[in-house]
Amino acid sequence: MHEKAAKPMQFLKIYCLILFFIPSFYILCLEVGARIAGKTLFAYADASPLIAAILISGACDFLLSVISWLDWNRLTKTQDNYVRFMQLQVASQLLTGNLLCLVLAILGLRQGKDVAGQGKVPSQAVAIAYFCLAMAVICGGFYLSFLLRG
Repeated sequence: MHEKAAKPMQFLKIYCLILFFIPSFYILCLEVGARIAGKTLFAYADASPLIAAILISGACDFLLSVISWLDWNRLTKTQDNYVRFMQLQVASQLLTGNLLCLVLAILGLRQGKDVAGQGKVPSQAVAIAYFCLAMAVICGGFYLSFLLRG
């Protein structure tokens, strides 16, 4: 395998792992916070709509990480798929304020020039990324309304 072509694949695998573990870690932190407060996780999340919005964006990241991991071969097969996926990730992570994943998505977008294939190959990960972008717009709207209100 060409060395330049291997970089985006390796980067995508690392990105998927981070997308998997950040929401998992966040839910663990919420669970600890709920236990300290003497509440269940759902009661704790119900107390703040902001937590619910963050859980929605975290669930989208978690779903996207699993689908991308399973579909990474098609996702890195063509430059169009890879770049489109990373562009959607930049927009989603910017809207939800996930700075670590935003920086990684920008770095991944720069790796797009190393993907050799051209054309479009249907990819479930790109389709799910569109869904996650729509959810990020909704969550970003929630964040904005919370900032303006309080």
